[in-house]
Amino acid sequence: MFFPSSSLTALAYDTASETYANNDDTQDSKTNAISLKEFADALPPILCRLKMQERKSFQDRAQLVSKRGTNEDPVTQLFSRLDLDEPEFKEYALADPLKNYTRNLVATDNETFTLLLICWNPCKESPIHDHPCDGCWVRVCQGKIEETRYKKNEEMDSLYVTSVETYE
Repeated sequence: MFFPSSSLTALAYDTASETYANNDDTQDSKTNAISLKEFADALPPILCRLKMQERKSFQDRAQLVSKRGTNEDPVTQLFSRLDLDEPEFKEYALADPLKNYTRNLVATDNETFTLLLICWNPCKESPIHDHPCDGCWVRVCQGKIEETRYKKNEEMDSLYVTSVETYE
């Protein structure tokens, strides 16, 4: 569940279904900066390679999931290279004041990914939800957001909080 304290704009990549971003941590992400279009073009081959690696074994999938969101994750590496300035994302930043948040399509290939710019209204939240399949990556473009993660207690058929993180 996400809960912004003020208006928020976040770029979210959600998977639907061969090149990796460079793993060299010594490189400055700004010297290898890419545009939003370059990001959307580079994403499908990375996701296809990850999908193939996940299919090898349960251990491979667990290892890839454990790296998600870290500097070892190729999607996170690609996100770090994204040089997203306000004029570029404002084109997609449409918000409906009558909704908690508005999902704006930035790009999709209709197979491997959907890239959304999500605009939350102040003090609104999204319902508790899951990202089955391949997951979700989020980058805050403007404002800040609080994410609460839950796990299900099967015996009690209830949820309990596992973490609360704030992102800016």
